[in-house]
Amino acid sequence: MSNYIAKDELNQALIDYQAQCAEAEEQGKPIPRPSDYIGKAIMQIAYGLANRYNFRNYTWKEEMIGDGIVAACSAIRKYNPYAETKSGSPNPYGFFTQTIFWSYQNRIVAEKKQGEIKMAYLREVTTQLHIDGIDGVTHTIDKEGMLQFLDADRKGEDG
Repeated sequence: MSNYIAKDELNQALIDYQAQCAEAEEQGKPIPRPSDYIGKAIMQIAYGLANRYNFRNYTWKEEMIGDGIVAACSAIRKYNPYAETKSGSPNPYGFFTQTIFWSYQNRIVAEKKQGEIKMAYLREVTTQLHIDGIDGVTHTIDKEGMLQFLDADRKGEDG
């Protein structure tokens, strides 16, 4: 449970925002911007979740937070302020936390896939190194040592 976001106030702000959106659509006007309160709440949830033990040590944490904020902003209009939950009252905090959590998971999967692509390329380049350099000088490289280093690095990421 959040101690920094009042879910009832956030729920009311979302109800007001969705009413403004419906009115704007009826009048053929552009969709209004969410209130600062909604935006601050989403940012607090995103930053709070990013500091959780399973997300805090990633080097791409800022990109992950940005993804979470974008996902939550995209989901604002999907939120059902009248939905019943286990507690019997709507929970926008839980809705946005789940939305942001899954965007973080997607970022982690994408970054790991990108890291695997980089390592595969590095392995390929290492095995294709020529002993004679472009400058005509013979170079010696410990290819086996380099491959062991790359494999150890990969195992370190998995474990």
